[in-house]
Amino acid sequence: MGITEYRNIQQLSIIERMIAYHYWLSSFQYPNYMKNKATLQAFCVRLGLPCPQDIEYDDRGYRVNLNYLVTYMEQYGLCAMTGAELSCFLRTRFSEGVDGEPLTGYRMDRAIMFSIREAIAAGCHEVTYQTLVQRCVKTFLVFCCEDYRQAKSLRAFQRVAMRQRWMFLPDGRRVVF
Repeated sequence: MGITEYRNIQQLSIIERMIAYHYWLSSFQYPNYMKNKATLQAFCVRLGLPCPQDIEYDDRGYRVNLNYLVTYMEQYGLCAMTGAELSCFLRTRFSEGVDGEPLTGYRMDRAIMFSIREAIAAGCHEVTYQTLVQRCVKTFLVFCCEDYRQAKSLRAFQRVAMRQRWMFLPDGRRVVF
């Protein structure tokens, strides 16, 4: 019986590294899903809206149905709110400010709050509440997709493998001790 040679990620050839990467992808789980969900939930709670439950996203895009939000906003007469009324509403809901990570302390707070910061800076004259909420959710999801893409990239795999000091067999399979 021969001696098995273990290699770290840097010692693998390009082909071995790609094989190891594909093994890793086969069991990949996006690490930030729960944090992103918490950000969206906090955003909706802060605005007094029901949180979307049917959101899906990955590195190829997102799918979301915001019709129920529009129905909810129409039911409570919020859709057309604009200008000073909308600005006052937002400042009340975000009394501690809209900069930084005001929802959960997680970096995706900045993504979902981007359009609100812009609207408040412009006095909320060019946007309705309905449009603003939809823009916030869609911008957030675009950032989630990009984050997902980066999290499952070859570069991310290599960083994790080096940080965790993973060892591999010559065929690319990870050795678990």
